[in-house]
Amino acid sequence: MLMMSKILIVEDEPDIVELLAYSLHRVGFETTTASNGEDALRHVNIQSPDLILLDLLLPRVDGLEVCRMLRACLKNIICRVQSSEWIAIAIENPLRTSL
Repeated sequence: MLMMSKILIVEDEPDIVELLAYSLHRVGFETTTASNGEDALRHVNIQSPDLILLDLLLPRVDGLEVCRMLRACLKNIICRVQSSEWIAIAIENPLRTSL
């Protein structure tokens, strides 16, 4: 049985979160959300997502700092800048279906 891929959406604009979550659910992904960098780091420690969609301009801890902190503690992480304001982070886990 295939496991549903988990995506963490880190964004402080509720309308963007709603649009992303709706679109990802429609194509079969499970999503969770965080509205700031601190909450994002807590979610990663608790839920271990397969992919993180990370806004760069966040309150408290910005997206670049979140990416740096994740790379410092996770060896199996890929950070890719998607645009001037977003980073997509893939966490490779051979026990789960890849995206």
